[in-house]
Amino acid sequence: MGKKRKRPFKNGQAREDLPQLSFQTSTVPDEDSLEQTHPVISIYYRRVVTLRQYLLERIPKSSKSRRRRIASVRSHDPSGAGCSGDQDEELSQLLDTTLVGILKEPTAGCDQERRRELAEFTASPDRSLLASTDTGPPCPQTEVRCDM
Repeated sequence: MGKKRKRPFKNGQAREDLPQLSFQTSTVPDEDSLEQTHPVISIYYRRVVTLRQYLLERIPKSSKSRRRRIASVRSHDPSGAGCSGDQDEELSQLLDTTLVGILKEPTAGCDQERRRELAEFTASPDRSLLASTDTGPPCPQTEVRCDM
């Protein structure tokens, strides 16, 4: 195979002199910076995080669109106006002010077990249609009398 072609110089600048673009690898700041402290909640729970951080931790890494949607809701978004802007601001405030206490970190085995149980549950037929426990009223309505 041939050698890759390099881009030509721009305005006489060498390749090393061109400004480099930096890409943000993650829309989520460091986990340690989002750790919250609360005088009462921190007594009972090992970790206290915001609802936004908790949701981002619990969503699988493969669900990029869901992660992006949660991370993109910000209160300081100047483009939002009207009703949807107010709703976004309220949602952002809810995500950033609601504290979640985490007692134990979930293990990978526990997550796999939950997924397996969910798959079994959703694949099973609706049990309420198979056997009904409703026997009807204790007596027909024609026998009910009302003395006034």
